[in-house]
Amino acid sequence: MSTAAESRIVMDAPPDREDVAPYLAITDMLAQMGVHAPRVLARNAEQGFLLVTDLGSVTYLMELADPVRADALYGDALDALGR
Repeated sequence: MSTAAESRIVMDAPPDREDVAPYLAITDMLAQMGVHAPRVLARNAEQGFLLVTDLGSVTYLMELADPVRADALYGDALDALGR
């Protein structure tokens, strides 16, 4: 369950231009595999609106600048790709 301190992202995908079904299918698949990915908190797929969790502003690239963290991060990434 999310807390008030977590940020969220509203996805607006006009149905006449974008289909959210593939995004939802991949998100569900990643969640089932245990891969860290945005969670869909609310959806109105017919109108193209999704409310998803925000993974934050820290990127792998920023973290890879720390050589101590690089090996663990590459290991996590390879594990996720393997799943």
